[in-house]
Amino acid sequence: RNRAIIALMVFEGFRVSTIQELKKGHILEKKGRKGLLIFEKGKGKTEQNRRQTPILHTTAMMLHEYTEALPMDDNKYLFHSLNGMKKGGQLSCVTISQTVKKQLLRIGLTSKKYTAHSLRHTFGTLLAKAEVPIRSIQLKMGHESQTTTENYIKNKINDKEWLSPSHAVLSEVLDIRTLN
Repeated sequence: RNRAIIALMVFEGFRVSTIQELKKGHILEKKGRKGLLIFEKGKGKTEQNRRQTPILHTTAMMLHEYTEALPMDDNKYLFHSLNGMKKGGQLSCVTISQTVKKQLLRIGLTSKKYTAHSLRHTFGTLLAKAEVPIRSIQLKMGHESQTTTENYIKNKINDKEWLSPSHAVLSEVLDIRTLN
């Protein structure tokens, strides 16, 4: 579960609130390619927007592993509590953020600046470093304004201290499998 959540943040740029609202039925497959149907309010929006977004093979595999391990119907929230009084219930945004922070601490990212939301910034920054057009980054991140996307990444592009932890996160998520 935690690996899939982190993959959605680092590789897909998802907001915590978007991850919280995902249901198994939102996983789509067309012509062998996986994608997600995203319903998101975004900052300041009052009604939900709906968009389809393709996802990387790595993310799709992590979601597949997770959903195969815990079979659920299509209307059930994808990420739910695995124990306690709320077992099977929808995870709160706070719980998702705390879970991610705990995993970041486990791999040595102890600075307060490394949070669930900073993984979203990492996503945008890595795309910008790869010279993906700003409009494409904007669409992938679900920003209404290109200015928002530019503000997200402008201070991070040349910050080696910022980018090196993102590589640590990627390594942990992909290779070492220390995340629960």
